[in-house]
Amino acid sequence: MEDLTEGPEGIRLSGETSRYVARVLRLASGDPLTLFDGSGWEFDSTVQGIARGRVTVRVQGRRRGKRAPSVEISLGLGLLKGQKSELVLQKAVELGVREIRPMVTSRTVRTVDPERAEQRVVRWEKIAREASRQSGRADVPKIRPVASFNQVVTEAASFDLRILLSERAGQPLRAVARGIEAPTGKILVVAGPEGGFSPEEETLAVGHGFVPVSLGPRTLRAETAAILGVGLVQFEFGDLGELRRTGDP
Repeated sequence: MEDLTEGPEGIRLSGETSRYVARVLRLASGDPLTLFDGSGWEFDSTVQGIARGRVTVRVQGRRRGKRAPSVEISLGLGLLKGQKSELVLQKAVELGVREIRPMVTSRTVRTVDPERAEQRVVRWEKIAREASRQSGRADVPKIRPVASFNQVVTEAASFDLRILLSERAGQPLRAVARGIEAPTGKILVVAGPEGGFSPEEETLAVGHGFVPVSLGPRTLRAETAAILGVGLVQFEFGDLGELRRTGDP
């Protein structure tokens, strides 16, 4: 757990975590507070006091988070212009992805130098923590270092299902789901940058077991396609579609 130190009077929160508790949540002494450590554990706590930029809490117990996604969804994201990658990352975390794999593709707008790429990953990790906290997740998705499309595709053999969001061809995700008999525990979704993937990249992906999936007849912005793709996968295979699959009202 970040921004946390243990003292005789309880657990002291500082920095970003303390500001969030005091200024965003506006909690006061005696209020209940749930903390999480980023690995899936939640801690039932009570605010003891707020003073001088520090929040003191007392932990009563811990438990496994209830909001862990039922499948492990990873997103391979072709880097987008401006802050669009950050938007996709934030929404993907809210939708329950376990991992983000930023990719440089043949149509990535600009080259990412190693130093800048490392700085972006640090910022993305912060965004992932904030999105996890906002959505009530007890875990924080892992942000992988920026890699090439070829590397992400060729290292994807451990996934039970590999999905390529394609503008050219592909079947609806519902049809893909109906054709799968074995349980699907790990899914990788790859989404392209502005302009999508090149024909050569799609051929490479299919050769490594990726299934091209279409998101419908309309032309979507790259960030919209990535978010929608993750949401549909979570609906078909994850916890967003559990009511539909169990037949509950």
